[in-house]
Parts: sequence; C-alpha cells; structure tokens
Amino acid sequence: MQHRVDVCTEWKGRLEQEGDNILKPIITADKVRLYHYDPTIKQQSSKWKHLSSPTPKKANCEIGCSYYANVLRTMVQHVKRKHPLLQKRLSIAP
Repeated sequence: MQHRVDVCTEWKGRLEQEGDNILKPIITADKVRLYHYDPTIKQQSSKWKHLSSPTPKKANCEIGCSYYANVLRTMVQHVKRKHPLLQKRLSIAP
C-alpha cells in the first residue's frame, strides 16, 4: 500500500512541475479494449446435469497463440493511431 502512495505522490509532484503534458503519453487500462472469447452460447451452457456427472467440455474453446498475437497487433494499431508519440516505442512485428 505504501508503494502506491509513494508512486502517486511522485506523479503528483511531476504534474505540478511539468503540467498536463506529462499525462499525454499515458495509456490507462480502462481505455484499452479487452477481448473475451467464449465459443458457447448461454443456452448450451445451461443444460441440467446430475451432480456426479462430469462437466461438459466446450467445443473449440482452445485459443492459440495466433489469436493472442492478432489481438496484440490490433491493440498496437489502435495505440499507434491514437498516440502517435508512442509509435517508435511499439515494435511488434506485423
């Protein structure tokens, strides 16, 4: 908890010294589009089962590295478009 207080105090001091320009390159997690992947629909998941029966396995629920790589590429494109100053720092291969 003390670490958070120290970080916030440091940023507050930098904001007072440098002004609003210090906030422009910051990307907060609440503005990032998060992706959720669920291959089943609600109706399929709500089937009644006996307590001792094994849970059903979802079909096609494996997500490979290519899916996550595509999500990262999409995110980098959005960040480059909205924050051109960060364009040189983002170096993910196309």
